[in-house]
Amino acid sequence: GAYEYLTFGGYDASDDIIDELTVTGPALPPATLPTISSLQCAAASLASNASTTCTVMLSKATTTSTVVALANSAPSVLTVPASVSVAANATSATFTASTGTLVSGQTATVTATLNGSSQSATLSLVAPAALSGITASAITASGATITWITDKNSDSQVAYGATAAYGSVSVLDPAPVTSHMINLTGLAASTTY
Repeated sequence: GAYEYLTFGGYDASDDIIDELTVTGPALPPATLPTISSLQCAAASLASNASTTCTVMLSKATTTSTVVALANSAPSVLTVPASVSVAANATSATFTASTGTLVSGQTATVTATLNGSSQSATLSLVAPAALSGITASAITASGATITWITDKNSDSQVAYGATAAYGSVSVLDPAPVTSHMINLTGLAASTTY
């Protein structure tokens, strides 16, 4: 800089000396903030009272812990934390998404947001099939046929036994149907199942 000394004549603005300088060379890039690069959940669908681990990925690590905001489109049936922290020098963090009792099937979207960026993952929430018309027929000394109807396609299997704990399970029929029939064999005569 330049200095001007006051003399007995006083300060004169026209006597100011202006120094200028120009800096040359490459400009420093502006600091880029991390963004959400992906959000993935291990399971694409969840039944009642189930959970899955979800992973949020950042575009880059930071030197301090980073808090990512989480939201969910179906908070009455799907629970996710309000946020998840990505540790310093890390690029990912996991959290759990879990369901309560599902009475109807639906989809839910989980969204992770950071620094104006967001990524979403969609989960299919699958309610159990509703059963009706359960009957036992063709009862013999060693077997019976169990039939029932479901409100949506599902596989067929019967748990049975002489006590409330059941103890036996029929062979699984994996065919997706709404009208079900399982033949039980090898039952004990004169036993209530």
